[in-house]
Amino acid sequence: MKNRLIVEGLITTIIGLLIISISIYMWTSQKASQTESLLMAGLGLIFLRAKSSLIGLGPKKEKE
Repeated sequence: MKNRLIVEGLITTIIGLLIISISIYMWTSQKASQTESLLMAGLGLIFLRAKSSLIGLGPKKEKE
């Protein structure tokens, strides 16, 4: 799990944590309803579980 979060899925981990932190901020500052914040946090959790290759960011291939 640690290898996937830090090494293989670094981009999706950063995006997921950013989305979750924005949803927490919006919920605590009363700028969005509880449902909107929950849906946004769910999207962040999906990004945390996804691999970078699922959003089109595959490993770099060397040119021969």
